[in-house]
Amino acid sequence: HEVEIPGLERHIHVTPGELYLAGNPPDGTFFAACAFLERFAGVRWLWPGASGEVVPRVAALHVPPTLIVEEPAFLWRDLGPGGALWGPLDKWTKERELGVTESHQREARLWARRNRFGGLRIHGGHAFGEIIPPAKYGASNPDYFALVKGTRDCRPEGFDGKHGRQPCTTNPDVIRLAVEYARRFFAAHADADGLSISLNDGRGFCECARCVALDAGGARTAADDPESGPGGAHRVITDRVITFANAVAEDVAQTHPAKRLLFFAYENYAAPPV
Repeated sequence: HEVEIPGLERHIHVTPGELYLAGNPPDGTFFAACAFLERFAGVRWLWPGASGEVVPRVAALHVPPTLIVEEPAFLWRDLGPGGALWGPLDKWTKERELGVTESHQREARLWARRNRFGGLRIHGGHAFGEIIPPAKYGASNPDYFALVKGTRDCRPEGFDGKHGRQPCTTNPDVIRLAVEYARRFFAAHADADGLSISLNDGRGFCECARCVALDAGGARTAADDPESGPGGAHRVITDRVITFANAVAEDVAQTHPAKRLLFFAYENYAAPPV
């Protein structure tokens, strides 16, 4: 029973002889059905795939008169996998080394939706493998990439689409390319609510004078990271990251004012900006 209920995410209403499951689009009614099955029928989806489904068998299902109205605590919840990591890798690597097949992705998406992940339609994660792919810009525009200890790592070799090859976020062309990336995406996906323009995973952030000048000072102590190397004291770069994100957002808003841009906040940019 699909109805528009302002301000409500999902609605379960049981009266003698009648059951109503309703919710707001895009996922509210589906979430109401899943919540009903969990709460009153003992159904569980413990992990993706058929082996993770628990569906108790009963002779009859008795549900007392009930009214449950739930509102979301978050506009969007997501676990992945997805985004730039899977793009540059060949099919053999994805399937044989990582175990990421198309069927696995479908099962993971269905499992996440049954467990009420979703909400806003947000695309992507670590994004700079798509915004400034080294294979496209590394040879011609090394200045697009982070300056670290006097050199810019812009090699396409060994790049998995997600780790390293950080951008120089104060380079005007990098800002322009991020804006163009967002506009192309929203033009092709009018139903999307938002897009990630987040830095790549790992460290290796730019040390050029323009980027460093935006940092508000301070450092954080990090633990050893199997992807990024030894821990120790690392520069806090939140202000430069937010400056970049705001510059992109202000420009994108001129053409797509209703859309959202996502930026991760962790590691060297976990602290609030000054």
